[in-house]
Amino acid sequence: MQNSPRNGHAQNLVLLQQIKISIMKRLAKCIVLILFVQSILIFPGCKKLLGIEELTLSGRITDDITNAGISGGGSIKVDGYNGNAVGLLAVDRKEDIGKGKINGDGSFTVSFSKWDVATTYVFYISYPNNAYINNGNVYLNTLLVSSSLFANGSYSTNITAAKLTQLQINFRNISPVNADDSLSIIFPDNNVHFYYLFSRFENLQNCTIETFGGIKGGINASGTEKCNVPSDRKFQLKWITRKNGIIRSYNDSVFCQRNTTTIYNLDY
Repeated sequence: MQNSPRNGHAQNLVLLQQIKISIMKRLAKCIVLILFVQSILIFPGCKKLLGIEELTLSGRITDDITNAGISGGGSIKVDGYNGNAVGLLAVDRKEDIGKGKINGDGSFTVSFSKWDVATTYVFYISYPNNAYINNGNVYLNTLLVSSSLFANGSYSTNITAAKLTQLQINFRNISPVNADDSLSIIFPDNNVHFYYLFSRFENLQNCTIETFGGIKGGINASGTEKCNVPSDRKFQLKWITRKNGIIRSYNDSVFCQRNTTTIYNLDY
């Protein structure tokens, strides 16, 4: 017995209704999942319920000359590092596990998720317009803190930073010998390090010419070098010349005032 067109139409309507209900159920599940994930990200209490422990780093960053809290604010990001990771498949780093901000008075608070295998937490400090560089840290505005210091869930430390200003070196070869004449400008250790140029801080010193390379050109070996340097102190400067195969070394100190460009004329 064949179904009538009317019965077939009714069956199609029922099938379409069932498909709609199935789609609505799937959408509802997706919405619930999205809201669940957002609640974890937004509300720290949800992380605790799920066993995700929150850690906190706090402190204050002060200007190493004025002793006042730095101005201008900034941000801090956190990575976890596992120094015990062994093997090609081992995970030695977990990135972006937390973040915080630097307030207008230099105080800061950073909240991040505990990584059970972390031996060290790495805090990347960013100042607007690269205005400061931390003192005595060879890792360029990067604070390394042992995970053991967060045994109680929080740790506090203070940081001193140098305000950066610009040094402009105008150099001239005033007694050229030949095209092999060269000049190398070097910035020795000034308790503020510009080594280990991580990609996120590659413009921190912002030199217009690579200071560790030779400047050549004989009679044409003249120009301008600009670099960011610590302000309100005498900055140590060193340069090495090579003329007619003879290498000579020189040094001097330059006082660089903040919020202004200090000009140093280097004739060699």
